[in-house]
Amino acid sequence: AEHPATPLELLTPLPRDKESWVRRAVAKHPATPVELLTQLARDKESWVRQAVARNPAMPSLLPTLAKDQSPYARLLVAEHPATPPELVQELLAQLAQEEDSGVRQAVAEHPATPPELVLELLAQLAPNEDWWVRWAVAKHPATPVEVLTHLLADTVPGLREKALWRLLSWRFSPDPADSAARAAQRPAAFAASLQGTEPSLPRLLVLLQPDCPVSALAQHFRSDDWRERAAIAQNPSTPPATLEALLRGDGHRIVRAAARDNLARRAPA
Repeated sequence: AEHPATPLELLTPLPRDKESWVRRAVAKHPATPVELLTQLARDKESWVRQAVARNPAMPSLLPTLAKDQSPYARLLVAEHPATPPELVQELLAQLAQEEDSGVRQAVAEHPATPPELVLELLAQLAPNEDWWVRWAVAKHPATPVEVLTHLLADTVPGLREKALWRLLSWRFSPDPADSAARAAQRPAAFAASLQGTEPSLPRLLVLLQPDCPVSALAQHFRSDDWRERAAIAQNPSTPPATLEALLRGDGHRIVRAAARDNLARRAPA
């Protein structure tokens, strides 16, 4: 059933095979005709129906599979390039209500998920559960700036960093309105990431930014983490007096070299 050269006369009786893995193999086979896929789209096993949804010949079965009881079969319909946009939106709205976090994660990652549905997904999540769904929300191109700002306080460190990076990369947004909104949130993102006494990756990312507050550069140039001091040493906004202090007094050669180069770039030609 899985061999690409299997003739049609051998495939025809297999949708009635008692073994579900055989029926699934037929459902996946690129040569399986639509009439057999139609039978398999009503199979009692969800993984068989999901295989139908992946079959390249399945566009004519989209309406049937869009009503499937298996959320994963409906998800495959939502992800299929031949599914009409209005049906995609209808399915995404349904799937966002599913209890299965894997389904909700897929909705959060779907490029057609609208911002309001991304917000709804985030509101459904308990603070310490389903972090991978929140991760998908942080990655989604339609995630609003206010949601990214909210995720800066997430309990998962890597997720906080992802949200921060999305906020910091405002120049790369193709949407001018989104770019302006993210740029406006930079001070709040900076403030959230600079909190705490321990060195962190979010703080390091902020200290590398040219528009990092000078007060923060001055506060952290004696950080215990040499990488933070190096970030300050190469920042174009670091005051000359701070650079001089790093050049003369820092114990790490990379920090001193970065401070020296920064001062040299500012010297009159």
